Amino acid sequence: MKDWLALQPYYPISPPDGRPGLGLPAAVTIHPVKIYTRTGDDGSTGLIGGHRVQKDDLRLDAYGTIDELNAVLALVGTAGSAWPPRLKVIQEELFILGSHLAAPGGGTPNTPLPPLPADAPARMEREIDAADAVLAP
Repeated sequence: MKDWLALQPYYPISPPDGRPGLGLPAAVTIHPVKIYTRTGDDGSTGLIGGHRVQKDDLRLDAYGTIDELNAVLALVGTAGSAWPPRLKVIQEELFILGSHLAAPGGGTPNTPLPPLPADAPARMEREIDAADAVLAP
């Protein structure tokens, strides 16, 4: 059975069957958005620019790992009373790195990629060394 909201216009008060209305004009209709495309049923997935790779491609693993790291950094950043400026810079650079991994050809005319600062790897290594220096062996 299809969802009632996906098939019916919104009603300002309630639809004829007595369900509660959503407070939107009856002329506005909802258009269901599918959460699947079936384009990956062959085991492939699309990258920015249209290039396709297998779902077990190391590129996907790499930017998935970067995305997970960004999520952890967001949690760390919200745990304190103020967002550490270092974390913001690292997160921004990780987002840039992830976008480059997701776009093997450097993006598209409609989706240009921001450049990763040339000093980012060396700065990240210094950040890692500084954090490592305060950890117990």
